[in-house]
Amino acid sequence: TTSSNVEESNSDVSLHPPPSASTSAAASPAATAAPVVLEEAVIVGNRQNQVKFSELTVDMFRIVQALEREPVPAGGLDGEQKDAQRQDRLVEGDRYLKQRDNPHKSMLFTPTYEELSWDLCARMREVNPSSAMLLYVSGPGVPLDGSETNLIPTHYARGGVSLNNLSTPASSSASASASASSSPALSASLDSSVLFPSELVPFCRRNLFLIVESSNSFAFSDLPSPFGKALLCLLSPQQVKRRTDEYGNIFTMFLHDPISAFCFVVDVRELDPQVYEACNEKLADTLSAVLSLLRTAPDIDRSIVIFLDDIFLRRFILRFIFCRVVLALHKQLGASPLELPQSHPKIPLHLFQHPLLADIVYQLAAECDVVSQFSSRTEMVEQD
Repeated sequence: TTSSNVEESNSDVSLHPPPSASTSAAASPAATAAPVVLEEAVIVGNRQNQVKFSELTVDMFRIVQALEREPVPAGGLDGEQKDAQRQDRLVEGDRYLKQRDNPHKSMLFTPTYEELSWDLCARMREVNPSSAMLLYVSGPGVPLDGSETNLIPTHYARGGVSLNNLSTPASSSASASASASSSPALSASLDSSVLFPSELVPFCRRNLFLIVESSNSFAFSDLPSPFGKALLCLLSPQQVKRRTDEYGNIFTMFLHDPISAFCFVVDVRELDPQVYEACNEKLADTLSAVLSLLRTAPDIDRSIVIFLDDIFLRRFILRFIFCRVVLALHKQLGASPLELPQSHPKIPLHLFQHPLLADIVYQLAAECDVVSQFSSRTEMVEQD
């Protein structure tokens, strides 16, 4: 059998829900509102050691690709095109719906906070109040230790994410300690090039979809939305046993191409193209069913349901769920909550524990002959 290197694809893992999904969704409160559409995306990268394409790091490049799709010809899709774009379609019964444009994207490599905030303001002005914007941030975490938290405002106490190479955990800690020792009566000074969660609150005047790839991502797990808009944060694991500094982070890999990310996790370097396509088919079928479960779950947060209306955002949500299940079932990579991705608001735990998701992991593991790498347990490590 001819083998080829596993290549990342931008196929939408689940965009063709079964007919029952649309019927069930019609009964939900969110179904009566106009669908939310992702109009603007701001993609920020601060990974000095990653392979770069011009000024795009691998993480940034993957997210850009995940927000792109091929246009549908005016005359519709022929048989081969339908097969090639099977996962990039919306289906209502047997009728194809018109595909929408790609969102406008702004890429910022190692920006200052001023540059980021200016760009977010400009993007927010372009977003319709009923639509959404996305912010993706990939950078080193800058946590604050216990000795600093009593010297700074409470809403900065969990630290943040470095926006450029001038800020590191060590420099932030040194800055705060120096300030405290020289003038105990004053608050510790914070690194001005770090993005703190509270600094995103003004941008919650629009529906905001936040993705944070960082070792301090959980600092954003209690970001409020005081203006009544939808907010969803997808947060990477804070601890990763398998380092991928040069070639990108595992969490972002899953958001871009879950099958290639699965192969990376199980250390499969080559996969037969037919096996790769079969795995994509199986995953798409499973996540279609998961999409229906999300839309009908009685205990799911309103923000999550709202973002399911957009083809790109629900793609990220479904891939996030798959990522968490894979890592939770892996014998080495999901031993603690810090090693699992987290969402805010939280996706109900029973959805992660659904047998469909464990089954697809075992099916993919069987296709790759790596079943021994996964636990047979069905209990998931709970989100903190």
